[in-house]
Amino acid sequence: MPHHNLSARPAHSSHRSQRAHETVSLPGKPGLKGTRHGCALTVTESQQQILKKANKAIEDTWKALDKGSANQLHDVIYTRGDVVKRTVAVQSTPYSVDNQAWKAAHFRAGNCGEMAAVNALMLASSGISEPVAVCHAIDADHGFVMVGDRRANGQRIYSDAWPLYGRADMERNYDLSKHYRIVKEYAPRLRIRRYVRR
Repeated sequence: MPHHNLSARPAHSSHRSQRAHETVSLPGKPGLKGTRHGCALTVTESQQQILKKANKAIEDTWKALDKGSANQLHDVIYTRGDVVKRTVAVQSTPYSVDNQAWKAAHFRAGNCGEMAAVNALMLASSGISEPVAVCHAIDADHGFVMVGDRRANGQRIYSDAWPLYGRADMERNYDLSKHYRIVKEYAPRLRIRRYVRR
């Protein structure tokens, strides 16, 4: 199988791209930090396609949840507090894991858990032939997306739409969480009905 060199670049979106090279820490876990910086990766052709689709799903997640996250000061300032009201509305409205993404998209805001739900649904419906799972970190209060077979250690791809991290990466490069539980898993090549607001 051919291999390609792919530069692991973060996705960019509006005011969030200004924080591209800062050191970041996970909510609720001040001692756990990671940095965002580009590096050359050797990946298979199928991994390259998934990485591209995952970064596109991150961009689309940020477009869908364009008000941002209530736990990000820059989003609170940027929206003059509107994101806090919207995120509280998402989290106080009864929902299941199955419709969490739709609720977040309706209110156009959410923290990492809601962003992971939207990101996973978009990525799962992009036509990739791998399972897509919404994960919740056990070692921190954080949600993210994992693509690939759970048994294929080291070969999975992580897609994280968290505003200060915002990128897809190979499992070996993802250092924000190594211990997690899967809260929702989508089968490969998911087909969903697209709802259009009228």
